[in-house]
Amino acid sequence: MKLMYCPRCEDIVRLMIWERQCICGASKGRYVDENNAKVTDVAIPIGIDTDQFQEALRQTKECDIECEKIDAWFFPSNWETIRKL
Repeated sequence: MKLMYCPRCEDIVRLMIWERQCICGASKGRYVDENNAKVTDVAIPIGIDTDQFQEALRQTKECDIECEKIDAWFFPSNWETIRKL
């Protein structure tokens, strides 16, 4: 799963096939196919492991105190699956 963070308004938006933008409009992005995405220069792309996310979401319904943690990472600017919009 790919998200983008806007450092101007501090909004986080999940990328989809259609173009989406943050609250202030400075960061925009979209998937171009199943794995590749394009974002504007301002946007900071974030990755989340989809399988971990789904499992943590399932376990959230059963946890009492602290639920599962998931891995997230920032993509480097030269990452092969993220291009500039």
